[in-house]
Amino acid sequence: MCPEGFDGPRCQQTKHSFDGKGWAWFEPLSKCGDSHTSLELMTTEDDGLVLYQGPITELSEGDAEDFVILEMKRGYPLLRVNLGSGETKLTIDGRDRHGVVRQRKLSDGHWHRVDIFTAGKVLTAHVLCYTYSRARNLYK
Repeated sequence: MCPEGFDGPRCQQTKHSFDGKGWAWFEPLSKCGDSHTSLELMTTEDDGLVLYQGPITELSEGDAEDFVILEMKRGYPLLRVNLGSGETKLTIDGRDRHGVVRQRKLSDGHWHRVDIFTAGKVLTAHVLCYTYSRARNLYK
């Protein structure tokens, strides 16, 4: 039997909840080679920061400005990445290529899974069963 707030096969903490004022600290995401980051979220807020990896102190001239940011904008995820060659944005707004809204907002109070992949110079984000991809040189 696991203590309150812990679950899973090894009684690990698998869920974090915040009221808009909290945060959690995790090991940095991999910046080298191919990577896959997965998270599940439930929110009723249309806008807010979900994940940030990047500098936490003021940068000096010449310091790397690498970052990964996942945020909610108007109820949909916005992924922003800079791995040394400029910022790339993946905007998911629920619309198909014809502009028809096919996916409801993620701020509906239900659980949603977001997967972020980097493979070589390709950045891909999966939300539910929809895939949005955009190729860009992510490395210098």
